[in-house]
Amino acid sequence: MRLLVERMLEAAEEPALAVTVAGRNHELAEALHDVRGGAHMKLRKEGSIDYVDDLIVASDVVISKSGGLIVSEVMARGTPMVIIDPIPGQEEWNADFVAGSGAGIQLRMPEMAPAATLALLAEPERLAQMATQAERMGRPRAALDIADTILAQISPMPRGESSRSNSLSAAP
Repeated sequence: MRLLVERMLEAAEEPALAVTVAGRNHELAEALHDVRGGAHMKLRKEGSIDYVDDLIVASDVVISKSGGLIVSEVMARGTPMVIIDPIPGQEEWNADFVAGSGAGIQLRMPEMAPAATLALLAEPERLAQMATQAERMGRPRAALDIADTILAQISPMPRGESSRSNSLSAAP
C-alpha cells in the first residue's frame, strides 16, 4: 500500500489532496508513517475516525476494497469508486456491481491504482457520469425503507380481514 500511495503522490501533475484512512490497521498506519506529500498532491493520513461519511462526500473518488459496508456507504453518497483486487465471493460480486453499473472501476492489479485514479481525475466528465451512476445505484434510505416495509407487513389488519397471508405462524 505504501508503494501505491507514493506512486500516486509522485505521479500527480495537478493540485490534489489524498487522504488515507488506516482505521484499526496499525500495520498500514506504520507503513505510511513517514510518507510525505508529492510536488502537487498533498497527503493527509488518518487512523481510526468517526467522519468517514464526510470524507466520502468531500471526495471525487474513493479507492478501496469492496466490502459490503464501504460499497453501500460510497454508493449512497454518489461517489465513484476505484476498487482494488477484490477477494473472491462477496467482495468480487460487490466490485462487479459497482463496475457493471458504471459507478466505478475495479482493478485486479493493485499497482494500476495510481495511474487509473489519476486518469479518472483528469476526466471530469467521466467522473461526473460515474458519480451519477453511483447516485442512481446507491440506496441512502435503505435501512428506513426496510423498516417501513417490515412495519407495513406487521401492522394490524382492519377488522374482518384475514391476516393469514401476511403473518408467520408456527405449526403446533
